[in-house]
Amino acid sequence: MNKILITGAENFLGYHIIKLLNKRNIRPRVLVSQNISEGDLDQKFGFKNLQVGEIYRGSIEDLQLLQKVCEGIDTVFHMEFEISLGSGPEAEKQMHKVNVEGTRNMLKAATKAKVKRFVFNSSALTVGLNYEPQPLDEMADWDNFKIDLPYALSRRTAELEALTAEEGPDRPIVVAVNPSLVMGPEDFIGAPANNLLGLLGRLHGKIGLSIPGGGGILDVRDYAEGAIRAAERGRHGQRYLLCGENILPEQLIKLVATITGFQPPSRFIQIPSWVVFPVVTILEQFTPLSRSMLALWNRYSWYDTKLAQHDLGWEPRPLNDTITDSIRWMKEKEAN
Repeated sequence: MNKILITGAENFLGYHIIKLLNKRNIRPRVLVSQNISEGDLDQKFGFKNLQVGEIYRGSIEDLQLLQKVCEGIDTVFHMEFEISLGSGPEAEKQMHKVNVEGTRNMLKAATKAKVKRFVFNSSALTVGLNYEPQPLDEMADWDNFKIDLPYALSRRTAELEALTAEEGPDRPIVVAVNPSLVMGPEDFIGAPANNLLGLLGRLHGKIGLSIPGGGGILDVRDYAEGAIRAAERGRHGQRYLLCGENILPEQLIKLVATITGFQPPSRFIQIPSWVVFPVVTILEQFTPLSRSMLALWNRYSWYDTKLAQHDLGWEPRPLNDTITDSIRWMKEKEAN
């Protein structure tokens, strides 16, 4: 694995894969949005800290371009994806175009170029969400745990299509990596999990608000390690869940408070659904927020990573380290 292409290289995940590859003295070829200038790539997206080979700009809708960027490549990390909180026709159309058709185009180009391995970023949501505080694994029954969230459905459609592609002498080994909620340092674009972390770091007092359910948190550096190990050791047609610690909202708030030096709330009040549902319905009329997000309410995005640990030799770091490093980096960024 020496000649590498990374699509969506300007995003949070792509950045950290490049950084880890650089530690192996590998300078990958990258594909970024055609609207990003060289100056913005260095300053806004942190590429001044990275070493890359050729930089291509364009769209994953351009099959001719994709075939060109895949020439001479042995491994593809397909990191480009679209996420939207909305569920309107335009939002769903765009997610299908990027997540499903884009992955399809990349696989066509990779196959024609005789790429050996194809790793693409999927989502832990493709295995569903539990109604109970128990982690799901890669074999979870979708009919029992599915969610009607357009983003999750588009990622699942892309994943199923890619992972069921036939293996052959001219086809790459295809592997999916499925991260839970990702946070960590060196976030130049403002990942949702880090934004949430910044918000929690400002909350303190005697009473804390909480929501029903729970989530699994993954360090972006562990994500990058898992993706690279999947490229090296992953089995064809296999998805690998990557998740750090599965945690309740109250536990996360207390941990953030402790790390930031605030007094954690002494008790919590859980926001009832009868308050949230009408509010979201109203906000849907004026913001990108959609009622489809309520599919996450009172569900557990907790995941079992034994398969990744067994097949890939992967191990996540402690959540305390992730939050400490993330908060430190955000404070340094604000100071500068």
